[in-house]
Amino acid sequence: MSVGKSPDLELRSGIVEALVHECAINGFEVEKRGGDPDWLWFRRRPEGAPASVQQLVSAYLASRRAGGFVIRGHAFLFSAAVGQFLEGIPAEARLDSPVVDPDSVNYVDHEGFDSLVQPKDLSLVFPIPVVHEVAEGVGKYLSTVNGPVSTWFSARETLDDLKTLAVTPHEPGVPESVLPNRFRGTVVLCLVERRPDDAAALMDWYLSRDSLHFMDSLERARAFELALRGYFREYTDLRGGHTIS
Repeated sequence: MSVGKSPDLELRSGIVEALVHECAINGFEVEKRGGDPDWLWFRRRPEGAPASVQQLVSAYLASRRAGGFVIRGHAFLFSAAVGQFLEGIPAEARLDSPVVDPDSVNYVDHEGFDSLVQPKDLSLVFPIPVVHEVAEGVGKYLSTVNGPVSTWFSARETLDDLKTLAVTPHEPGVPESVLPNRFRGTVVLCLVERRPDDAAALMDWYLSRDSLHFMDSLERARAFELALRGYFREYTDLRGGHTIS
């Protein structure tokens, strides 16, 4: 043990070093962010994915009451270009949802590792109580990244994939469970990637629906569409003098 270094600090350093090393082997680079030092972020951009999108995985290191740490994982489809637009839309165009994570405007889609394993395990964590178990705990985290998390990313690798998911109910057979944050992120991504026809088709479909998710409303969706017209020239040109009835 290093002189002057507590067991927990040494263990934490070992976990961070192992995560950085193993994620690099699997094609992820460290994503440097300010804020909470217990959150580690790793990014990659696979071939064939939209240029403005990155795949992110996070590893949150939480202390265990009995000693040591656990790792909690999340997966994100991240686009700063999408977030730049969504940050600037007026209040009447925003979803009716509290902002818990300021970065959430950048997430086209996201999910916790606990929801991606089969069967779902809402208590899923990767415990690392002592130094000699670092390799095992980090290995289980990476196995999840390379298994169900990579499968989740693969289903969202192209813009066409995302367009399909955008109109798919989160709960099968429940039309109003179409996720409005994923839908909006996909529409904006279509415009960022210079596909205004796709964005317009999605918005026409959405505005003609009988029921929306509880976080959205027809009034909010109309205001969102107007914000799109005011920001993206290609979309404005395409819509022309069309007004929403």
